[in-house]
Amino acid sequence: MRIGIDVSPAVNRPRAGIGRYVRSLVRRLLDLDQDNEYHLLYAGPEGALPSEFRRGKAIPRRLAPSARHLRARWLLSHWLHRGADGLLGPLDLFHATDGTAPRLEGIPVVLTVHDLAFARYPDTVKGLNRFYLSRMVASSVARADAIISVSSFTARELSSLFRLPPERVSVVPEGVEDIFHLPSGDEDTEIASLGLARPYVLAVGTLEPRKNLGTLLEAFALFRQRVPGYQLAIVGEHDWGYRPLAARLAALGLDGEARLMGSVPDEVLAGIYQRADLLVYPSRYEGFGLPPLEAMACGTPVIAANTSSIPEVVGDAGLFFAADDAGELAAKMVSLATDARQRDELRGRGLKRAASFTWERTAEMTLQLYRSVIMRNSRKSGSLVGVDA
Repeated sequence: MRIGIDVSPAVNRPRAGIGRYVRSLVRRLLDLDQDNEYHLLYAGPEGALPSEFRRGKAIPRRLAPSARHLRARWLLSHWLHRGADGLLGPLDLFHATDGTAPRLEGIPVVLTVHDLAFARYPDTVKGLNRFYLSRMVASSVARADAIISVSSFTARELSSLFRLPPERVSVVPEGVEDIFHLPSGDEDTEIASLGLARPYVLAVGTLEPRKNLGTLLEAFALFRQRVPGYQLAIVGEHDWGYRPLAARLAALGLDGEARLMGSVPDEVLAGIYQRADLLVYPSRYEGFGLPPLEAMACGTPVIAANTSSIPEVVGDAGLFFAADDAGELAAKMVSLATDARQRDELRGRGLKRAASFTWERTAEMTLQLYRSVIMRNSRKSGSLVGVDA
């Protein structure tokens, strides 16, 4: 089989949620599947494709120097219809990984939808992006031969918003990278070099409105009145929510106590997770939510908002609060920071919970869906396609 995958998110925003999904999925597919060809298409800078994508039966195809949606989508559609310089035949399947897909004829499409924030929380999505997504996601969902949802919550959202029959949506959860694990020692040199010192509360996520980090700042200010001596570390890409968040931090008098650290490599992030006293995940809306899972894999207790997909991911391994209730969040933070027995109990539950989410499983379920779609398409067209068992 010739399988095309849009890997642009892994090139252009590798540490954001969709970029992490694409990078981890493709790595495992290349490990798992030695039989089929993978044509990895991307719009982005020359040489930006992750090195682990250049192995096995992976065929990198750079479409354009820019990741701008409309141009990238036109080039992608053109390539899929015409082939790369006429050297390749048509693909047997194309996987659109970021919720939108080009118009294709004769090529079955698998579409991954991560969340529907543009529809449910439109004020938290930039205007042009909201305009683009509101049109493209609906048409992409209608055209797709199969749809992957990363959580049961998002599957229900899809069914509700687009009136999809359940059989059109396959729930394929995400996983935890191996780098996120229990610490091997108590060495704090790495976090000290970042300006962090224990004890600290951690939050991880892109700085944008729906991540609800303003509520966390308010809760942290209340928490410090009861439990002094803590820092707050917020790790994540400085997106369009950075300036108002920085202003709120200053207004609350937290300049020396809370740090907006920006994005960091996974090997650094793992150390930050491992040495945090607790992770707070206050997001109002998620399609999945990787940070709580990564924290639990590192043995860090979690407090999370009781919204969207987050309870589905965290299960019984964390504490929950109402997303906009800073007082309730502060009380949960105080409870967990001052109760070692409770932290140990959540740590054990979290490790067990995180172990059930693996990228190997994600890749196996995705490959199984590819085979099913290609077989179904070949029966429709009356053609014979080699589908490796």
